[in-house]
This record gives sequence, structure tokens and C-alpha cells, in this order.
Amino acid sequence: MHPLLWIYEGLWFVLSLLGVPFFLKRKRKWLLRRWFWNGKELTGDCEDCIWIHALSMGELFSVWNLPKLLKEELKENKIFLSIGTQKAFEYLKKHPHPWVDAYAPMPLDFYPSIRRLCLRIKPRILVIVESDIWPFLIWYLTRRAVPVMVINGRLSPKTFKNYSRFRPLLRILFRPIKKWLVQSPWDEKRLIETGVFPKAKIKTTGNLKFDTNWDAIVGSKEKWLKELRLQAHEAVLVAGSTHKGEEEILLKALVNIRQRYNLKAIIGPRDPNRAEEIFELSSSFGLRVFLRSSGVNKDWDIIIVDTLGELREIYGVGIAAFVGGSLIPFGGHNLLEPAAHGIPVLFGPYAFNFTEIQELLLCAGGGVLVRDADEIVLELERLLSDPQKRAFMGKNAKDVAYSQRGRLMRVVEIIKEDLGGGRT
Repeated sequence: MHPLLWIYEGLWFVLSLLGVPFFLKRKRKWLLRRWFWNGKELTGDCEDCIWIHALSMGELFSVWNLPKLLKEELKENKIFLSIGTQKAFEYLKKHPHPWVDAYAPMPLDFYPSIRRLCLRIKPRILVIVESDIWPFLIWYLTRRAVPVMVINGRLSPKTFKNYSRFRPLLRILFRPIKKWLVQSPWDEKRLIETGVFPKAKIKTTGNLKFDTNWDAIVGSKEKWLKELRLQAHEAVLVAGSTHKGEEEILLKALVNIRQRYNLKAIIGPRDPNRAEEIFELSSSFGLRVFLRSSGVNKDWDIIIVDTLGELREIYGVGIAAFVGGSLIPFGGHNLLEPAAHGIPVLFGPYAFNFTEIQELLLCAGGGVLVRDADEIVLELERLLSDPQKRAFMGKNAKDVAYSQRGRLMRVVEIIKEDLGGGRT
């Protein structure tokens, strides 16, 4: 093994150990479960399998259909799914995937835990979704002739700078990765320009979020109108995956608009643990606020979604949506989830992790870029005053969400090639 990997392993161990006391109690328990991985939470029998690793909810949903396609194409191959965040793991426990044979928390990148997992599942290939890459794991599998590939890969401007800065080190750490299947030509260009990755290993297959089974999500509007005590004619803005700093901007815009229009809002923070904080903030604006988990009555102004996996269905009750992580320099979140419901999509100037999708929405007239509270007020009042414009933009947004299918099948074909056609 290259000496740098031992240095990496030592530093990672020390830093993780020092960081444990600073985590919140809930996160500390999750970290320790991943650190001292012992296999107790491995569900099912999954030896000699295809291993898919998804860090969080976003990655999990983007490849939800992948196990089904792999099973159809590769017949007897079993599927193992590892998860990196507690929220996504809890969701999977409540909503077991029908095409996954076993799943477990992803161990942290320490030799004893990695070895223990690999001996249990004996993977034939590791498929990493997007960017949760662990150098020691990659080395361990490569030494055992197990191919590793990254799918739905992307590279933000910030990561591009870091990769370029540490080029010699990353060349060594990432060398074993066999293929990088990326979301867009922009990502392919950035990866090549870092000088870390050989051009021959990189291929644009498109953003896999387009292959989400939208029909399973968008057919629940009536259910959510009833659940949230709403009438079909009531105007609601659904703000999803918001981050600290964005809720205050949205609430200022909402209070302004409510002087002229009866507009309600549903806020789904990216971190549900911030629900109480947002509750207090919303209440300070004189608004009637309810937590989704506590139930609501019909006289509400704001609902805060503090539950898992519901937001992407709740988008359907809105007249428009705002997608967070975009008014602050975070990179944005999945713009297609509200678009699939046929409603206009608002987002800020920092949705750089979804460049292709935002460009498609803007060009089609299904999305709007907003920079501050004033622009949010302006765009929402345009939509509230013009139902025809709202319907036109919603249709355009839905067309974008449904128009780019088939990308996941390209990935399946490449996985089949790496497995030598698989077993039939």
C-alpha cells in the first residue's frame, strides 16, 4: 500500500477521535455506529453482490430505480445498499426498498470496519453515487480485484479549486477508481481540468435525478390537501430544503406579500432538527405556525415539515416552490422534485450543483432565478395575479422533469460491461 494511505488513515483516525466530543449526542451515536461497525445492522443475506453506496436522501432517491434495473438485467445478482447519513438510513428502515437484498450504515474509512463489511458481503463491484469517496475503501477493494466506479458524479467550483490544489495527492488516492460517470459536460470539463483524473476514465451519462419515478410521487395531492387542512383554491408557497439564513429572507417576503394576498407557506428545512429554531423565527413575525409532526388545524400561516421523506410529495399542494441551499453559497438542491408536480420553481443564484437542471428550467420558462426577498415578492406576486402564467410555467417545469429519461439505463449498461455481462 502507498505510504500516503497510511498517513491518511492515521490522520483520519486522530481527527475523527478528536471530533467525537463536539458532535451533538444524536450525531455522536451515529458516528460511533459507523466507526465501530460490527455488522449487527446489516439486514438480509447479501454475499457476492453489487454494492451501491448513497450518502444521503438526495443520492438515495436519485438511484432508487437502479436496483430494479440491475436485477432485471443481471438476474441472480444480489444488491447491497450502504447509507452515510442517519436520516437516510432511518427512511430506508421505514420504507424498505423492494429490490435491495440488504442494507447497512456505511462504515467510516478505517481498516477493521472496512474489512469486516467486505468479508460479510464479498462485493463484485462498488458503485458510489455522486461524491462520497473513501480512499482506504477504494484501495482495499482494488487490491482484491473489485472494480470501483462513481456514478452521477459532479464537481462544484469549490471542490474544483481544492482538487487542483492537492493534485499530486489526489492522483494517488483516486487512481484505483475505474470510471467516473458524471452528470454534465461542465462536470466532465472540470474533472479533466483538475489534472487528477485521466480523460479516458470520464464519461458524461447525465443527471440520474431525471430518472426518478415521478408518477409515484405526484399522485398524492388530494391526500396532502386533506392532511394539511387545505382547500384546493388556497395559495401556498412550498419552500424545500432550506438552510439557515434563507428562512428569514423567505419570511420577510411572505409577510410583505400577505399585505395584498392571502398566501400561506410550508417550509421544509434541509435539517429537520432545525424545526424548533424555524418555529421560533416564524412566530416572531406574528405568524401562526405548526410543526407537521404535531398536527395542524385549518387556521395556519406556516407549516414546518420536520418529518422524513414527505417534502417531495408535499410540493404538489403549492402554487409555486422555492428550493433552498441557493440563496446562500451551498450549491442548491433537487429542482426537479417540485418541477415534476407542474408548479413554477424559484431558486437563488447559488444552485451551482444543479447547473444543467437550472439552465433547462430557465430556458423552458419553468423556473425563475431570485436573489433576495424583493425579487421573491416580485415573482410570487406575478404568479398570484396571473393564473394563466402560473399554469404555463408549471407545464414547462413538468415537461423538463419528464423529458430527459433513460440516463439510468446507460449506467446499467456500463455496470454490465464491468461485470463481464453479469450472471444470467
